[in-house]
Amino acid sequence: TDPHAADAVLDAVDVKLVPWDVCRHAAFLSGSTIDRLTDRNDACLTDFLARITERPREVTRTAYGRDGLVLADPLTAVGCVDRTVIQRTATHTGTIGRSAGHKRGALSLGTVDDPSAPRITLVEDVDPDRFRRLLIDTFGQ
Repeated sequence: TDPHAADAVLDAVDVKLVPWDVCRHAAFLSGSTIDRLTDRNDACLTDFLARITERPREVTRTAYGRDGLVLADPLTAVGCVDRTVIQRTATHTGTIGRSAGHKRGALSLGTVDDPSAPRITLVEDVDPDRFRRLLIDTFGQ
């Protein structure tokens, strides 16, 4: 990862962000749902899916006290493809920077009253049921 390159890109384009707290609420897929999706007739595929979800599920259990996965990237992708998943946004002008003292990947939003500054759209609320239905319909086939 190149933080300086990320800064250059984020400062030059309009950005839509789905904050972690929104993802943690709306993009959580329970362990039982994951098990149902990964339980296939194909033993190799079932084993592969079980192996790649094992460690992230362990981290989620430790961090949040429940079995499952927070699917932040899929939520963001689905929100780009099917905008009905996104229920509320707020648009700001400003800059995005790496937050000092936060974990890797944490960003801070500095708003400015400058119409020429990049627009930053924050997703504030999504339809978690629609997201899960789309995900399950796609991967449950």
